[in-house]
Amino acid sequence: MKGAIITILVPIVIGTMTAEAAAGNRSPACKSPPAAAAVWDQGLACKSPPAAAAVGKQGLSHKSPPSAVVTEGTVSESGETCTVEWVLNRYLEALGGRGAIEALSTRVSRGLMINDLSSRTPPVYEKLRIEAFGKHPGRLLVVKNKEGKLYREGFDGKTTWEQRVDRIGVKEKPIWPKEAWLFDPRGALRMEDYFPGLKAGGREEFWGVEYYVLVPEELDEAHYKLFFDVESGLLARIGYYWELHDYRVVDGVKVPFRIDMSRKGGKSSYVFEEISHNVPLDDAIFSMPDTTRGDN
Repeated sequence: MKGAIITILVPIVIGTMTAEAAAGNRSPACKSPPAAAAVWDQGLACKSPPAAAAVGKQGLSHKSPPSAVVTEGTVSESGETCTVEWVLNRYLEALGGRGAIEALSTRVSRGLMINDLSSRTPPVYEKLRIEAFGKHPGRLLVVKNKEGKLYREGFDGKTTWEQRVDRIGVKEKPIWPKEAWLFDPRGALRMEDYFPGLKAGGREEFWGVEYYVLVPEELDEAHYKLFFDVESGLLARIGYYWELHDYRVVDGVKVPFRIDMSRKGGKSSYVFEEISHNVPLDDAIFSMPDTTRGDN
């Protein structure tokens, strides 16, 4: 898709394209993994998926995760081991294939962030506009607009920064791996970068849904364990508090249009109205504004 170069105007407005309706493709059955599969991979049970298992039907609260039936270190009836590599390859196929993902250079997501914290005193319910700009490799800008007050967070490939109403500066902590992954147009190809130390964690079942599980050993398991729906192959949960819903096809690649994030007092949700790819983005928008020049 062709478009004009986007500059550092606030608010940032660009053209987008409507997503296609979600395709109901299913990933192929488990096959033998490549010989080069890492020797430390735990085997995953690779039995037939449960009939009509729905992705993320039940909501997860901020409380302890549900009891799960866990199967580790097992293989299919034919003796084939389902490794980390197999789970990720199946995920890529479910999204639309490696080639379709490699063709993406930018991703622009526009919609709402909804904070529904009804259990707080007093209750909180608010909607913010959100625009997120991702560019390969690894550049990111997220803009949140609450009643005309802007919060921006960016990464230019070297420095993470944030801009609030009353200040601007470098952030000591990087952008959450989950958000950086979500807005990276090739995030599915860089799972090890965002979730380092992946090892197979077997199969888990709760609320009637079965998942293949990958565990990033270098991150907090409760927040970053990866749950791939056994039936669809798609990533359905990240940790016990992020749920990915409403996958739709955009430019040949499935993208989740709703992310539910459980938190104390309720949940927050990203609800995207439009997602587009390969929109030209100027690298300058990812850099921290220079206040000495009057950037804002």
